Amino acid sequence: MDRPLIENWCVITTDSGRPLYLEGEITRHPHQDEFKAQRQRTSILRTFAPGLGTATTQNTHYRLGKRAEWDRAEVTGHPYPHAGDMSND
Repeated sequence: MDRPLIENWCVITTDSGRPLYLEGEITRHPHQDEFKAQRQRTSILRTFAPGLGTATTQNTHYRLGKRAEWDRAEVTGHPYPHAGDMSND
């Protein structure tokens, strides 16, 4: 299976500017409909390499598509579900 893809992603950082999550339109995540993009937030990032087009959380390796034109520098609130919270049920 291909790794999940995040399009129109933005970085959500800590107050000190450390990348914490990505938020974007995720497709091909193992816990969601394979072909339907859903705007979601990832779990906490373990690695973030936009120059290489990849990001990793505890359990998922993502491919990074097009970056959104904005970033979010906040860690409060939770407008979108985590990708890992999605299920096919």
